Amino acid sequence: FLTPNGLLNFALTCKRICSALENFHLRLDRQDFVFTKTDFQNHHRSNNRLTRWRISGAKFSACAKSYMWDILYKQGVKSVILCGTWESVDLSPAVDCKELEAFDSGTACHKIQNISHLRHCGKLAHLYLRNCDTLSDTSFLPSGNTLEKLSFYLCKSLRNISLRHCCSNLRVLDLGGCVSLRSIEDLRFASRLEKVSLADCTSLTDIEPLRGLSFLLFLDLTGCSGVENFSVLENLTSLVRITLKMCKGSGLLPLITSENEILSEESTNSLVQSQLWTMVPLLPTLREIASESVHFETSARKQYSHFETPPIKLYSSKNMLILLNSLKIIASVAQRDTENNTILIRNGFLPMVLHCIGLPCWKIREIATEILSIMAHNRSSVGAIVEHGAIEKLVGMVVSIDTSMPAARINTTFREAERTQEYAAAALLLIALEESQRQKIVEASGIEALIELLKKGNDKASVEAAGALWNLGATLEIGQTIVKTGAVPILIETLKTRPLLAKV
Repeated sequence: FLTPNGLLNFALTCKRICSALENFHLRLDRQDFVFTKTDFQNHHRSNNRLTRWRISGAKFSACAKSYMWDILYKQGVKSVILCGTWESVDLSPAVDCKELEAFDSGTACHKIQNISHLRHCGKLAHLYLRNCDTLSDTSFLPSGNTLEKLSFYLCKSLRNISLRHCCSNLRVLDLGGCVSLRSIEDLRFASRLEKVSLADCTSLTDIEPLRGLSFLLFLDLTGCSGVENFSVLENLTSLVRITLKMCKGSGLLPLITSENEILSEESTNSLVQSQLWTMVPLLPTLREIASESVHFETSARKQYSHFETPPIKLYSSKNMLILLNSLKIIASVAQRDTENNTILIRNGFLPMVLHCIGLPCWKIREIATEILSIMAHNRSSVGAIVEHGAIEKLVGMVVSIDTSMPAARINTTFREAERTQEYAAAALLLIALEESQRQKIVEASGIEALIELLKKGNDKASVEAAGALWNLGATLEIGQTIVKTGAVPILIETLKTRPLLAKV
């Protein structure tokens, strides 16, 4: 033990033990006990080397509480975390706390007194003041470059945020729920921010100060209903995640054309989840965006007309993504209520949707046929759908590809083709409910197409095909034609070989 190596190992062990003691978190969790000054002195004597305190839900007498803060701030404490419910916290002793690196007031401390004394904590790196009703500005923040993480979550009275004197190394900023916050101008000086939350800052109207945040990775703008212009987000090239739920649709709609796929995807998803009454005024603009993309894809089709599906560079083109995003939004509007279908038809979407069925991309075809099948649920829309030539296009989609091939089961394009057939057959089923439209389906070779789908399609597509044949057969002459075309043997074979489908 007394060898040089033994002494060195002993010294290193002692150093690790002392370091562990200094970083140990003291927890005071006795909910049913009121700490007096004497009780707290006993805790202090037995733990006088502790520098990181976690005080959870303890109850203190007035004298003990004052003594606790004196001890914490004078013994060189580095971290204080308050948990549970605190009526108020007086930070007067912070004047003497030169070593404090982290302070967390918890989530249930509504009143903080003498908060201005925190400006004397020159080593403060992490500061969390959540749900503090009395906080109205941030002039108390210590000057310098030590602050790294800052949270004012649910500080509903916070109106102004002053950061220019202390934000050179700030990485994380949480202003979520600061409903009175009107300006984030000082964020221009926090150029190293990596994560920012402005969720539910309903009074905020301008996010232009975010423009210079070139290191920003995560941004939450959920519920920022006062912001109308989101164009500044195009400059945030480092973003890996952004949340735009419950933001104004008029501001989000231009973002679906963004070359930044993260922005275009999130704005599309937010618009898909928006309330219908917020989407109706945006439909004319959406039609213009979609029509422009359709025009581009139609021109591109001439160049790649010999391909069954377009090359990757066309499939992933900017205009293709814009068209896909537009169709997703149209589909979400159509799904809300049958009355919405007439809104879409009045706004001129039907010709554009039908045109998309002919574009050389199965994903486009899938969404377009889905929209038609939704529209067909509204009986008053069926006439307009047929007048625009939908039957021929739907029959074409039913017979467009043989999804019974083994390769079809492992190829994404074939799965999209399967779903396209399902939607097309469902649309024909609904159109066939109208007696006046049944003969048009027959004239477009719909019976032969549906029989072929019944024989080779997947279970869902076959169910839709059988239903369409059932509706067509309600007219006697067409029923006889179905029999002559050879549907009966196929139906009998289906009953024998596909019992689950037969049960449906």
